[in-house]
Amino acid sequence: MTLSKKFNILVHKWERYVQRGRGPSGIQVMLSSYSWDVYECKPRYKLKELGESILPLIRKLYDKDHEGNYPLEIIKGHGLPALVSSIAGEDKFNPLEVVGRPIGKCGDFIAIDVRKLEEFTKNWLDTYLSTTSKD
Repeated sequence: MTLSKKFNILVHKWERYVQRGRGPSGIQVMLSSYSWDVYECKPRYKLKELGESILPLIRKLYDKDHEGNYPLEIIKGHGLPALVSSIAGEDKFNPLEVVGRPIGKCGDFIAIDVRKLEEFTKNWLDTYLSTTSKD
């Protein structure tokens, strides 16, 4: 099976998990406001095992039209940045510029601008992939 096919199957499983599953908090993932409910799941761990070779596929996934696909929208906003960080390492990919400036706080919950996190991740991937492809 090709890497692209494995990637697509795991992303589809991740989408199903987001749509139907319950995260570590016990809340249905699609209704949860906790990012870890999105990324603490088997499909993400299996994607991580595929390593840096899937970074270009992750970047392409950001460009995929997800209108009407709420689970994929959630994955792009919360899951993919966590996946990129776990693959590249926090020393290389650490979106503190975005996450470090919360847009709101209520108790222990910190609200971040997910669109900025997505943009940061896409820009980081573009830069990283352009530098590694020249080596």
